[in-house]
Amino acid sequence: MRLFSVLAYGLALFFLCAVAFVFNSYNIPPALFLRDVAAISGRSPFLGLGSNLGAFALLVTSTVTLFSALLLKDIGRSYKLLLWLGLFSLLLFMDDFFMLHEKKFFIGIQEDYVFVLYSIFFALISMVMFRSSIDFDFRTLLASVIFFALSISIDIVQSFWDSPWRIFLEDGFKFVGIVSWSIFLIQASYLSVRGACHTSHGS
Repeated sequence: MRLFSVLAYGLALFFLCAVAFVFNSYNIPPALFLRDVAAISGRSPFLGLGSNLGAFALLVTSTVTLFSALLLKDIGRSYKLLLWLGLFSLLLFMDDFFMLHEKKFFIGIQEDYVFVLYSIFFALISMVMFRSSIDFDFRTLLASVIFFALSISIDIVQSFWDSPWRIFLEDGFKFVGIVSWSIFLIQASYLSVRGACHTSHGS
């Protein structure tokens, strides 16, 4: 645990040093990195609430899944599967929170290519899940796929539908898709850890 503490403090200090460097070199105020978005813009604290809740759900999901994978590293066969699922959820969180593919901020890949890469990665993980011994609740997985597909479909036709209802449906479907994905993975993590505990106690 000492290594974890050192790493956590190290990352926090690295972030603060990076903010100080950017301010000193480019005269970008530290408040832009440290203060809340609503406080900076003078807008309502509910600004972007749905988007923030979705990103928070993905972060919680990745944390629970990766922690479960860590618990199962030496006692369960689901370790690698949960590890990849947790990393995939963490990637979704990073993409959603920092708008990576929308703004081409870091990775510079077009949105269509990102969706294709995600689909391939998701398909590969799904094949492993179907072959796994874990009793997954695939109903919530199917629900997440359907809602994500609906959100992407509306995004594709956005140039033909200029209405606030388009945003409501596109981001609403995305939000429910994230919730479904979170339910699926947290349940899967619980079942994996519980199954491993029963196996170890039974032996």
